[in-house]
Amino acid sequence: MKAEIATIQLPRTILETGADKDIELECNLADYLPGINRVIRTEANVIPEETTINGSKAEVKGKAVFSLLYESDYKAKLKNEKYTADFIQRFDVGDLPKGECFASSSCRCNYVSCKTLNPRRFVLKCRADIHLDIKAMQSTAVVSMEDCKGAFFKSEKHHFNRCAPQIRKDFSLEESFSLEGQEPIAEIICATLRFMPSEVSVSDCSAAIRSNGIFKCLYEAENGDIKLIERNFPANVTVDDETVYEGCECGAEMICGSCEVIKEQDNYGEYRIIVMNCNATACLSIYERSDIKVPTDMYYEEYECAAKSESLGFEELELLPRHKFGIEKHLEPQELPFTECVDTDGVLYVTEAVAGESGIKIKGKLLLNVLGKGENGFYTQDFSVPFEEELPLGSFGCNCKIKANAILCSVNTELSESGVMKLKATGELCCTAHKKSVLYAITDAEVCKREDADDNRKPVIIYYPDPGETAWEIGKRYHTNPQSVMDNNLDVFDKDGVITKEHSVLFM
Repeated sequence: MKAEIATIQLPRTILETGADKDIELECNLADYLPGINRVIRTEANVIPEETTINGSKAEVKGKAVFSLLYESDYKAKLKNEKYTADFIQRFDVGDLPKGECFASSSCRCNYVSCKTLNPRRFVLKCRADIHLDIKAMQSTAVVSMEDCKGAFFKSEKHHFNRCAPQIRKDFSLEESFSLEGQEPIAEIICATLRFMPSEVSVSDCSAAIRSNGIFKCLYEAENGDIKLIERNFPANVTVDDETVYEGCECGAEMICGSCEVIKEQDNYGEYRIIVMNCNATACLSIYERSDIKVPTDMYYEEYECAAKSESLGFEELELLPRHKFGIEKHLEPQELPFTECVDTDGVLYVTEAVAGESGIKIKGKLLLNVLGKGENGFYTQDFSVPFEEELPLGSFGCNCKIKANAILCSVNTELSESGVMKLKATGELCCTAHKKSVLYAITDAEVCKREDADDNRKPVIIYYPDPGETAWEIGKRYHTNPQSVMDNNLDVFDKDGVITKEHSVLFM
């Protein structure tokens, strides 16, 4: 007869793939806006909003938010408008294994451009790098240690983290910023908001996310000067979800979906207050701790047992400590179209993450866009600055795959009289280590009754064990309870059931 079977769940990465997606949008300026004399800066933020699996297909839905800063054909005023294009990227994922499968995605913009067709019509285009991960809790059959009555089992415990489906929740944030002591605002040109890496504290069914928002606003003062303000503010939200439990490890990211800004009057009737309204999404990743016990050997007192063992693959996950780093560099461009830096923004990309004997080596680049002012108006200049960092190895050692994400925390540039641009930036690396592991378990067993099972005469056996033998090995040889072997021969075994004394004599 067959031994009873149980099902365990093992975490696996089923698929990692990516695709380049060209997103294009042909637009007209709103009637109330002046025409385009010269495009100054074009940006795009690609945001995944929903990732689903349906049979052998996966689908990533999202949006690209374009920002267009231009010099108008009316008094050479600076104007900025935002435009949104929805996108869908489909993937063929093939036949997925039985069990719980879920997908996650990430996007980044590799290229953005604007082509003007006439002063009021233009084409915005960006190329998005869309990455798709599919993970699964794959169902695997092993012999049941609870349902096989009368069997003795040798087992092993395994502990691992597994990444659960991401939790997303939308929030609305509002903040006011005072420009006390500064020239009143004539017109707000544009505003941006990004969030610093988040800290998370959890309780049952609730996660408190603490982040720091960095708000920047470019505006024209009443005296005609173009000004930039930068303010930090706390962005703290709470995500309620029944899958969150006290003690679980969590990672969180705050994503800005939209940022609307208006000016308001202060107590003196002057426009020195900026009010920001933001739609943000909190993305919460839960790393669940799982503990399983699997049978590695078995036998019966009254039955012969032919057991089949297999190696079962699964993926272990380790969340590594965050790593802060700085970038300082002197950039010496041959010629700049401006003499004063007004605003600097950028993004950090990780291009390589490898675990070696000495540590984890991270390589990447900082892509900068600097807005500057010259004699003939405002211009932008792009720079690419490479960086390298080394992190300590985790408990997995060098035998693992590293996934790393870099977040730009602050960036600043200053232009010296000699034309040298001094760059100072800080970033933070968030890394996870992924290790392919194997456990061995009995996945099937044939059981038949022994010929001498009905013989009630139990002989007394005197056994001379070899050093290092275990109560399990001896019990299996004589089809008797290994605990009885230990109980009948006190002071011969250690707590793990291993023979400790040489020249021992066992009575069974």
